Amino acid sequence: MKMYKSKEYYLMLNDCSRGIINQSFSSENESLNKQYNFIQDLDSWMEVLNNRPECNLYKNAFTEYQHAINLSCQGMYRQAFVALRFFLEHTFAAVYFSVRELEFKLWQESLQDIFWSKLNDEDNGVLSSTMSKIYSPLLVEEQEKYRKRAKSVYRKCSEYTHGNFATYSTLKEHISFDSSILNLLSKRVEESQEIIIFILFSRFWGSLDRNEKISLESTLNDTISSNSAVQNILSDSQGD
Repeated sequence: MKMYKSKEYYLMLNDCSRGIINQSFSSENESLNKQYNFIQDLDSWMEVLNNRPECNLYKNAFTEYQHAINLSCQGMYRQAFVALRFFLEHTFAAVYFSVRELEFKLWQESLQDIFWSKLNDEDNGVLSSTMSKIYSPLLVEEQEKYRKRAKSVYRKCSEYTHGNFATYSTLKEHISFDSSILNLLSKRVEESQEIIIFILFSRFWGSLDRNEKISLESTLNDTISSNSAVQNILSDSQGD
């Protein structure tokens, strides 16, 4: 094995990353372009949520989404799954804390931890019928479907986060391009996008003013706009 000086080694890795990025876009160009464009959708939501007490959670989660895409383009697939899971978990946490001021303050004081099982709890979590009845009653029947999808995506990301044995056969020993794992990651990203837009829509749409709704309508197009229940809500919004 060739020995490099430290700076030379990292420059070599940088050259390797550039090559993998080119291969990634040759393989998944349309999908990666959509993933990149979603950053603008998150920015649009951030503008609306920026004055909320839990806004820093959204900012960190949305930044982690960008890390997930960046890492996946460079062949760092395990790390991309880790970042994607963070994006899911902390966006869920932000929405969860948006209606639980005491628990949010306890978390800020390091007196309470974030647990995915609590955030996605069937009875009291972000995608529970209990929460939907208050903030999005017309979407109550949609919650269970999205809750199960969120549970599935989170678990699949966790397999790579925790280094489950099955992941060893899908990931190469060295950083390199792998079209099959990139395709798999792209599917998890697309699922995560839809889930996140759905929970933000469910929690906040009813409390937004007309201008805010107009600024966010485009963020729904590639994710949840085809959902009939969402379409009914959007139709009602146009009459406001």
